[in-house]
Amino acid sequence: MPQLSVRKKQDYQERYTIRIQGGKAGLVEATTKMDISEFRLFATVLTMILPDDEDFTEYEIRIPDIIKLFDLNRNGKYYEAFKDAALRLMDRKFVVYEQKEDGKEYKTTIPLSIQTSEPVLVGEQNRIRLQFHPKLKPYLLDLQREYLTVDIRNITEIQSHYSVKLYFVLKHQQRLGNKKVRYDVSRLRQILAIEEHEYPLYGSLKQKVFQKGIEDINKYTDLEITKIEEHKHVRSVVAITFHLNPKERQLEVKSQKPQRQVLKSSGGKVVVTNNIEPQRLAEDTTVEVLPQKNELFEEIYLLVKPYKISKKTVYAWINEFPKEQVLLGVNYVIEKLRVGEKIQNIGGYMNQMVNTPSLYENYKESQQKKEERSLKLQTETNLKIQSAAIEKEKAQFNESYFKAQNEFYKKLINENVINSIIKYLMEENAKEKPSLVVAMSYEQLMKVSGGKIDKNTFEKAMDEAGFTFTTFVSEWIETNFPQEVSQFKEPFKVEAAFLGIDI
Repeated sequence: MPQLSVRKKQDYQERYTIRIQGGKAGLVEATTKMDISEFRLFATVLTMILPDDEDFTEYEIRIPDIIKLFDLNRNGKYYEAFKDAALRLMDRKFVVYEQKEDGKEYKTTIPLSIQTSEPVLVGEQNRIRLQFHPKLKPYLLDLQREYLTVDIRNITEIQSHYSVKLYFVLKHQQRLGNKKVRYDVSRLRQILAIEEHEYPLYGSLKQKVFQKGIEDINKYTDLEITKIEEHKHVRSVVAITFHLNPKERQLEVKSQKPQRQVLKSSGGKVVVTNNIEPQRLAEDTTVEVLPQKNELFEEIYLLVKPYKISKKTVYAWINEFPKEQVLLGVNYVIEKLRVGEKIQNIGGYMNQMVNTPSLYENYKESQQKKEERSLKLQTETNLKIQSAAIEKEKAQFNESYFKAQNEFYKKLINENVINSIIKYLMEENAKEKPSLVVAMSYEQLMKVSGGKIDKNTFEKAMDEAGFTFTTFVSEWIETNFPQEVSQFKEPFKVEAAFLGIDI
């Protein structure tokens, strides 16, 4: 088995985006027991999965990476907490409820990881390596429609794993375009992995979980829950409707190691430096920190530059979405403009299309159907060509076989055979109701021979009298000379069987 390559978080410090499959049968609403330390470790690894990855690798996270990503204090307790969390992740599972091909709902359990590792040397035990279970590929890699993309900086300040999970669930609904969404309380318990004995009274569940989650989401994230409605059956609250509203949130970029960066001043002057000291710039200077350019950035920015799309937006696109999704969204809008459609806010609409996974998924689905149709057409064409070739081979075989058969029968035919055949035809034809084959064979023989039948005229009849007569003669000879006929057919049997011909 080939050795897996190791991907290190320290090489991907700029990545804050995670992508996971949504929907009832996805990880967003899957039941899993994770405390906040376990979730932070899990989320850190998710930021290392790239949009174009086709398979998992081995992921290495240093505890300082997690502390930095979630803006935690450098406290010794976190080192032990995350080391313990890594070991517990080995036992963590996701439970999804999905409909199988028989139309029935199944509860499917999927392990999170297949292996966690840490260095043996004490001085190096601040690193953790983790490998995801291959069964998670459809939920983290081969993403279909309804997947959720989240910037992890929205949850760095949330301390409750219930609040984090609730944010993911509601954010996904908001990204689907839902301004309000209703969940049964029992379903929310299932999603949040809250057992019946935990917060058995709705009042405590509401205060400790739902209200706390709403406060955290409204305070720290890019989502706002404007109000909730409680739905009762008799006197018990059985469901909750959340009213959702997106909100802008300025996400801070954590400071990294000194690197080559471009500073754009409002006066148009460009300063390139390896050590940024914003406090030394003029007060009216606007600073934009841009990553280094690459070919993909140049390709996309060249397309959108005429529509006043900022470089920062393009960087966000290529960091968050697969190349194909970005190009599809951009070209979708450009094509609308090309055919004369009026779009009031081109930049906003283009950003919306790039951020619409369903556009990409529908495109992939249509491409897949197109490929399937093309493959089906090609297969049908190949079958027709193959069938035509076989039919041609059959025709050639039949022609050569019947020619050889005719010559073989002529060699068997002598005065006695001819007399026996004529006698049989005459006797059968003299009956009140002779068979059609006998009547036609006798008529054809008389017509070709002119009534004078000898070996020459009989052979002439075999060549010219037609299919009915030759068929009759063949059957008569096969009945009366079975051994000789069997020996004649033997060399032809293999090819006849290959072509599906019965001789």
